[in-house]
This record gives sequence, structure tokens and C-alpha cells, in this order.
Amino acid sequence: MESQAEKGKLNAEEREFIQKIDSLLKELQNSVNRIKNLNDWQDFENL
Repeated sequence: MESQAEKGKLNAEEREFIQKIDSLLKELQNSVNRIKNLNDWQDFENL
């Protein structure tokens, strides 16, 4: 059976991992938004 200390350590590592993924997802979303904005400008110029 796991001790509380081991569980706490695992949870801290899991939280850190989740935070890393979360920040990567935010960066990805920002990149997607920038690409959408570029596409909008290209559409605007083509009018």
C-alpha cells in the first residue's frame, strides 16, 4: 500500500505534467488564432 508521502509526490508530479500540457495547449491555441488572423487578412486583401 502506498504511503501518503508517495501519493503526495505522485500528485505533485502529475500536477506539474498537467500544467506543462496546459501551457502547451494554450501556446497551440495562440498559434491557431494567429493563423486564423492571417487567413482573415488574406481574405480581406482578396476582396
